[in-house]
Amino acid sequence: PGPLSLSFFPAFGGGRAADLGGVAARLALMVGVSDSTAASQPLVIVAGGSGYLGSRVTEELLARGRDVVVLTRSLRAGLPYRQAVWDGRTQGSWAELFSDPRGVDVVNLTGYRIGDAGGAATMARMTDSRVNPTRALVTAALNAGVTVKHWLQGSGGVMRANPDEPVVTESTPLDPRGEEVPGMSELIRRWEDAVADAPAESLTLMRTGIVLGRDAAAFKALRAVASLGAGGSLAGGRQWVPWIHEDDWLSIARAALGLEGLVALPGGPVVASAPNPVTNAELMRELRARFAPGGLGIPAPKPLLKLGTGVLRKDPGVLTGSTRAVSSVLPVAGFVFGHPTLGPALDDLLG
Repeated sequence: PGPLSLSFFPAFGGGRAADLGGVAARLALMVGVSDSTAASQPLVIVAGGSGYLGSRVTEELLARGRDVVVLTRSLRAGLPYRQAVWDGRTQGSWAELFSDPRGVDVVNLTGYRIGDAGGAATMARMTDSRVNPTRALVTAALNAGVTVKHWLQGSGGVMRANPDEPVVTESTPLDPRGEEVPGMSELIRRWEDAVADAPAESLTLMRTGIVLGRDAAAFKALRAVASLGAGGSLAGGRQWVPWIHEDDWLSIARAALGLEGLVALPGGPVVASAPNPVTNAELMRELRARFAPGGLGIPAPKPLLKLGTGVLRKDPGVLTGSTRAVSSVLPVAGFVFGHPTLGPALDDLLG
């Protein structure tokens, strides 16, 4: 704060906001702290870098001195990292990045957002936007004849109609029976199959729950609902909600990319959710306590919820579906969550 701040902060591409990751990335670029590290570490190719998690991972990598190139369909000015144009489907000049003499790491978080209404057509769009870019990346690596050192691959989990189904871990097989969003298990299967033959020393499939972050879309939407007094239980509130604090998600991502030092993930699927999933009733109660006027919130029975999501052109299954997902891999690897329980995690986001 102070009279110089108005001229100081624009130098980093923005105002005096909470975007400390972006500021750190720009500082790293400006003062050249990446020079020595970038020369000795693999180039990081990021697909899906314009999304929330993709941008956060990119900032973390830049702030740690890594050389990053983000694949994008259109170049944007004022960003603190290199960009390369691709269409997410065909090979092009971007594929030459895989021949970098330092070697290559890959972060693939591409995909059209999940949750829009539209039935089979929307599911096809969500599937294609994940499978096609993944196959393009794998093909580029195979054509270059290289072995990627670390490959961080996005994935997800199946939401069930029955909240009484057992806990889901990395070893739970995909099963379309009882899924709340038709086609989701097939999407995940094709998504993960698309990267199965990637030439990588370590391939981590991040099966991510709902990410709670200050600027994460899901958290902002939930906060808005509670703030408007509509933060009661949804569809009865018995459905399980797998959640994770953004800092813990980033810690898992760093471990998958070999950046944590003490924690080495074994590769394969990783359930990126906190060890204490909550029901929707618990989630909404915690949100009401922090955001709702007087701590009150109107519940939404399933018919009303379907009506509301229909007006907003959203799929109600992402709210009524249940996934009690817990990782069995992370504890064995020695990973420790910084935010294992919901209440303190929410308090941290408000700090």
